Amino acid sequence: MPKKSFLLLVLFLASPLAQAATDCAAVTEIPSTECEVLVTLYNSTDGDNWENNSGWNVTNTPCSWEGVRCSGGHVLELDLGYYNGTYGNNLTGSIPSELGNLTNLEYLLLSSNSLTGTIPSELGNLTNLESLSLSSNELTGSIPSELGNLSNLTTILLNSNDLTGSIPSELGNLTNLTYLKLNNNQLCGEIPSELMNLTNLGYLRLENNNLINTDTAYPANLITWLDEKNSNWHTQISPSDCGTTNHTLTITKTGNGTITSTPAGINCGTDCTEDYNTGTEVTLTATPEEGSTFTGWSSGCNGTGNCTITMNNDKTITATFQNSGEPPPHFTPNWTGLPHKRMSLWAIEATLDSTPLETNDEIAIFDGE
Repeated sequence: MPKKSFLLLVLFLASPLAQAATDCAAVTEIPSTECEVLVTLYNSTDGDNWENNSGWNVTNTPCSWEGVRCSGGHVLELDLGYYNGTYGNNLTGSIPSELGNLTNLEYLLLSSNSLTGTIPSELGNLTNLESLSLSSNELTGSIPSELGNLSNLTTILLNSNDLTGSIPSELGNLTNLTYLKLNNNQLCGEIPSELMNLTNLGYLRLENNNLINTDTAYPANLITWLDEKNSNWHTQISPSDCGTTNHTLTITKTGNGTITSTPAGINCGTDCTEDYNTGTEVTLTATPEEGSTFTGWSSGCNGTGNCTITMNNDKTITATFQNSGEPPPHFTPNWTGLPHKRMSLWAIEATLDSTPLETNDEIAIFDGE
């Protein structure tokens, strides 16, 4: 009898306590690539700690997972936000760029969570999208201009985040838009007149940003339109032009050559400093003069290729060129302990200036020992 009880206990402990993770290769409801995007979203936003993650990354039937709706063999809706009947689902982390691969998606609703990071520009690939709701998160960065590609959009809710930069004029392409909420962010600059192309717009919120709010900055027809659509659009926190915070890039150059930049500003040569707006990505290119060689960057970049930096503070980059006619560095053999100083060079321990030579390094010795 004790042996039988022991066997039953072993069988019980050996039985699975939970189902294995989703195998997207075995999913038949939707393409495996769409399943993989859903799993990526789950992992990127700490799905194990969502308020409701029923089915996610457990079953092989993703169309039954909480907040997922499918039709015609594709994912059409992701509702993990306010419109799910609750105030968010405790999503944290960042929105994965892979969501841009769900090209049949019509509704992306992730409001009232704790999402951080930027809005991926790849969302501009979702050309069937009708509603984008990312409000009441902690998103930063700018509004991607690629959202202007989504001609089927009727609703954009990006309010109550920490978004910066200007309102993309490309949003004026969205002629089916009826709701546009951008309020309670840190958007700056002028309100683009292209928004007047939104002939179906019935609800607009732009207040509590840093947008320019003086009437003299705008044509009269835009002011009339704004007053009609968003009567308190003048209510801004600290109106400012975008990019009023600049950082200085300084190039320190030795030798004969030129450093140029994209975007333009550096041509060193003669112009070796330039101010750039905060967040600007600057690519530096080194071009040696005839008879000179570019030997590399230092103080912020390395190597001999292009140097790309982001201007989030003042930066100094050093570029070094060497004349091709300069004599080679001094070669110092170390004959210590060797029976004869005319032994094969393969056996010589040597240094090139202060850099040890590796075995089989090619060197040339002229007159002398």
